[in-house]
Amino acid sequence: MTNSELKSVLDGLGIAYNAKATKAELIALIEGAENDGV
Repeated sequence: MTNSELKSVLDGLGIAYNAKATKAELIALIEGAENDGV
């Protein structure tokens, strides 16, 4: 996935992210949300 796609997923989950976040940081946020049962 591209950074834009990852940011779209985070937007859909309602998770804030740094506009300059790296791909690894974005993926970690998504994985964290999944682990929280979101």
